[in-house]
Amino acid sequence: MSVQLKDGSRKINQYHLLKEIGKGSFAIVHLGETSDEQRFYAIKEFDKRRMRRQRLMELRKQLKTLSILNDDKDPLNLVRTEVAIMKKLHHPNVLKIYEALDDPNTDHLYLVFEYCHGGVVYSIKPGQQNTPLSEEQARHYFQQIMSGVAYLHSLGIAHRDIKPDNILLAHAKGNCKIADFGVSEMFMKPGDDMVSDMAGTPAFMSPQLCKAGNAFSHGYTDDVWACGVTLYCFLMGRLPFDKPAILDLYSSIVNEEPEFDSRLSPECLDLLQKMFIKDESNRITADAILEHPWITKNGTEPVPSYSDLETSLESITDEDVQSAQFQLM
Repeated sequence: MSVQLKDGSRKINQYHLLKEIGKGSFAIVHLGETSDEQRFYAIKEFDKRRMRRQRLMELRKQLKTLSILNDDKDPLNLVRTEVAIMKKLHHPNVLKIYEALDDPNTDHLYLVFEYCHGGVVYSIKPGQQNTPLSEEQARHYFQQIMSGVAYLHSLGIAHRDIKPDNILLAHAKGNCKIADFGVSEMFMKPGDDMVSDMAGTPAFMSPQLCKAGNAFSHGYTDDVWACGVTLYCFLMGRLPFDKPAILDLYSSIVNEEPEFDSRLSPECLDLLQKMFIKDESNRITADAILEHPWITKNGTEPVPSYSDLETSLESITDEDVQSAQFQLM
């Protein structure tokens, strides 16, 4: 239960909410700590009433346009999906969730995550030119990101929103952690990664997601494209495709090639070009990226195997998502 303290702060069960550290469409992120362990946590607070109102507005909109009702856009269902998936993952480069707390008195939901002191790995916005990372620093981060992505793919999970804002640093220049699994997809059959809906951040979307009338794309190859955009941002300090109008952006992604800095090493350029192949059937895979000469420094620094971290991840059912194991406070 949420308790108001004399100093104006709040306590949620054993977690003392110290300050607000982030804000999204439906959630406020707090820095929290426990007095017994003296540990910090990132605690996402959701107002479920607001999320239900948003869902009702979407339903009315769909009924007016005679659209097919789509539960995938239900904000509360997205949170349940995030919890259901994240509770089954164990990898050093994937953000850990500890618990989900449901407060019936306030109708608020709290997700308790490990706190990453270093913040986002790299900040990039449309229209910006930032200071690029060195190839060495970019490789250090990207090795970890791809280790996490390959782990997800090995378990039948496509993240679907890879971007620098969703990669956190445990400490400054420390371990990368992949976060935000709200639009992720769990595939039930080996080799089946077809997705029929659009998800992700426009500037990081693959050509397949940007094509008008394209009913399907592949979740894994979409992830690889988004990873390529992320690496490009690290190395170039800007987005590879950057147009103010959304249709112009989609057209650029589908039809144009990114510009590369001549100072990039041949190995680095080769990897980027393989990630930016328009035809997804020829695009490099996450596993192949881990063995690429630029990633491994020509085999002298192989990425630690994640195979020993693979679990017999059971399929995430609709029941898993609907219940999502929200602990009552």
